[in-house]
Amino acid sequence: MGLVKHIQEIQRPANFKPEEKKQIFGATGLLNTEPVQICMKENTEPYCLTTARRVPFPLEQKVKEELEKMEKADIIEKVTEPTDWCAPMVPVLKPNKKVRICVDFKKLNEAIKRPHCMLPNLDDIAPRMAGSSVFSTLDASSGFFQIPLEESSKKLTTFITPFGRYCFQRLPMGISLGPEVNQTKMKETLEGLPGCEVIMDYTIIFGTDIEDHDKKLAAVLDKIEKSGLKLNKVKCCFRQKEVKYFGHLIGEKGIKPNPEKVEAIIKLEAPTSMTELRSVCGMFNYMGKFVPQLATIMKPLTDLMKKSSHWSWGKQQQEAFNLIKEKISTATALAFYNPRKEIVVSADSSSYGLGAVLMQKVDDQLQPIAFASRILTDTEKGYAQIEKETLASVYACEKFENYLIGLDSFELQTDHKPLVPLIKTNDLDKTPARCQRLLMRRMRFNPVAVHVPEKDLVIADALSRHPQNHTIDEMELEENVQAYVDAIVESWPTSTPRLQTLRHETARDPELQKVSHYVMTGWPSKIPEDLQHYQQYQCSISSKWTFGF
Repeated sequence: MGLVKHIQEIQRPANFKPEEKKQIFGATGLLNTEPVQICMKENTEPYCLTTARRVPFPLEQKVKEELEKMEKADIIEKVTEPTDWCAPMVPVLKPNKKVRICVDFKKLNEAIKRPHCMLPNLDDIAPRMAGSSVFSTLDASSGFFQIPLEESSKKLTTFITPFGRYCFQRLPMGISLGPEVNQTKMKETLEGLPGCEVIMDYTIIFGTDIEDHDKKLAAVLDKIEKSGLKLNKVKCCFRQKEVKYFGHLIGEKGIKPNPEKVEAIIKLEAPTSMTELRSVCGMFNYMGKFVPQLATIMKPLTDLMKKSSHWSWGKQQQEAFNLIKEKISTATALAFYNPRKEIVVSADSSSYGLGAVLMQKVDDQLQPIAFASRILTDTEKGYAQIEKETLASVYACEKFENYLIGLDSFELQTDHKPLVPLIKTNDLDKTPARCQRLLMRRMRFNPVAVHVPEKDLVIADALSRHPQNHTIDEMELEENVQAYVDAIVESWPTSTPRLQTLRHETARDPELQKVSHYVMTGWPSKIPEDLQHYQQYQCSISSKWTFGF
């Protein structure tokens, strides 16, 4: 699958040769663990297929041989007695012309109670690799098939073929609880061992140097040998400076895009339909964390995907498409997060977006760890600038909360000087209404606000000016904030006719229309003479229903 791959090998000491531990390598082992019980929902109606699906004639012999092979390996066994559940077999031809036996467990999956288990991703485990320079990766041979099933659960997995019925003795692929169970069992197997992380069948071992790495690797391999687990020797690699792991390149300097995925993107042809464009943009967004201004370049493409747009691939779209591929091909590494380093968060707001960067200081240099941006809602575009900047600081903290919660302090950079005392204040009653609600959301963090000139806040500023689209969660948070402000507005001692008059007169007043324009798009550095008397209030004026308050 290309999830783990050998990249660059370093010199091997002669006294430790993990690849020669023959007992840990093999086709399929049996994990020494408690057999898995499949728990069913109450009042579920069994599904039992009585007729096998036809197998294409060219595949018949291959399917029969694969079933016999799986039976001999104790992965499946023959079933002769009646069973309540029976699913259809679906043979799949692999690229190497061999057959994979799959089973359509759709009906069974609907009736299964799935265990609750958080499946980690690379972002979850990467911080623990900080300071490492030597890596190894291990691949379990058909990991599901090494996990035993509890006796009463085996018949639930019965499936029918033209050659008879079978059931699984091991955890089958395609069953809904499989990923959670596999992750749990693998984690239990290597529980307590330092310098190793597991995602499904794939284990990565890392150390600060060859000696540290080998000590950790030896402990992992000893544990695996005792567990009964077998590894796929061809897909394992040892003592590397860099390894491919779950679609990324892991090395001493951090995380980079997988070169094979980058090459695939570079070879992409321009999309010819909206469906193809969505697929292409999905691939581009996958690389988003490596390209800080990706949303900027993608704008001609994302605009084309709007419901109001008609398909029209022109020069602007082609130039953006080519530039994105060029940027991805030259993407730099993101540093491993290290909580022992000084953490810096940079946040900024433009008239239409928010931008944020998570960084850490290493030898007086700021290393990027993650980038983030999003567009403002129509309501947020009407915020006063101080409210937008407060929103940006809260967005940055919440976006990177997994890295910030629990820190004694971290530096929060902003180019908006009035925001610094606002973040430091303990008297929320004296802050603007929206800012109160936003600052309450920020209370669980411990930022130290620092003013940084706009020229030194380049990345966050660029991200805010070229943001990515909203997520549903962020939209819901904005609705909560807006509801809070609406409640305050509605509590004013002003009648509805009076509000309508204010709105009407504001729309007719040329001066207030200029003010409204600057509130929506940002105040200029040099304020026109006829609006000088608004200068001291520019950070506090926001827009609601097209009139200022």
